[in-house]
Amino acid sequence: MDWPKIDSRYLKEAFKEPINFWGMAGFLVGAVFFQDVTPLLLGLGSEALYLAVVPATPFYRRLVLRRAKERARKLREAQREAVIKGFDPREREAVEYLRWMKNQIYSNYKKFTTSKDIPANLQTLDQRWEDFVDLLDVYRRRKHHLRSTNRQAVQNQLKQAEHAVQTATDDRQKRIQQANAEILRRRVAAFNDLERSVRMVEGGQRSSCYASHP
Repeated sequence: MDWPKIDSRYLKEAFKEPINFWGMAGFLVGAVFFQDVTPLLLGLGSEALYLAVVPATPFYRRLVLRRAKERARKLREAQREAVIKGFDPREREAVEYLRWMKNQIYSNYKKFTTSKDIPANLQTLDQRWEDFVDLLDVYRRRKHHLRSTNRQAVQNQLKQAEHAVQTATDDRQKRIQQANAEILRRRVAAFNDLERSVRMVEGGQRSSCYASHP
């Protein structure tokens, strides 16, 4: 059998395993109890063999990867719940209503099919719900940006730049003002895009609120 090369990630995980810790502790206790270094030497030999074999096994590597994915999933869930807590009451209501609907669908599926497992195609509802939460978070950030940006000031600057282009007395000055005007046009266009995206999300929020209050 061809063993894969030992990766330091798996080596560290194997070293931190509780079974490894308690195994070494057992050999150490044995050495102290019998006042003999033989158990300690056996422990060191076992540790070397353990670290040479276990981190290289495909089974252990799959186990480590599953643990890493589970930790990442829990971290994402905690971060998402923290984001939800920062939503205003109407946004939280929409999120919780969709969460309730998702869980009801899962519950009804198990009830009517007498199945303990949710099929993969139905579990995509989890991803859709997470996408909705992420969308609301982006919406809040964009709305805050809109409130903190003085659109009228940017539009006034654009008018001044366009006027400066028309009244420029030399090519160099005209190119500078044209570049400035182009930058300001992009800022106004970005502002318009933000406004459209915010209105779209607000429309979706109203639909969710109407659905939750028939």
